[in-house]
Amino acid sequence: MKIFVTVGIFPPDIGGPASFVPKISDLLTKNDHEVEVLCLSDEEHGDDYNYGVVRVKRSLPKIIRWPKTIYKMISHGYKADLWFINGLPMESYIAHKFVSIFMRKKIKTI
Repeated sequence: MKIFVTVGIFPPDIGGPASFVPKISDLLTKNDHEVEVLCLSDEEHGDDYNYGVVRVKRSLPKIIRWPKTIYKMISHGYKADLWFINGLPMESYIAHKFVSIFMRKKIKTI
């Protein structure tokens, strides 16, 4: 199963989601699921995870960051069977609605 995860913070940031999402993503990949994570980040990082990580610069003004985040969610999340939303709720809602209504693809969300 292809799983797309959205989260507001991700390592090297510190916090609950930043420690939880990598653990659950590792567990999912060990159980033969394809995982891709979209997160906000202060800068680009050399990610060496067993899954893809898409980063959007947190420092962008919201008027630019939101459309860019929604676009990346649509382009990367469209391939997924399941969206695991652990952050960025408004952007995730808009992107999910766009995919389900305009692209006519049913995606489960949790």
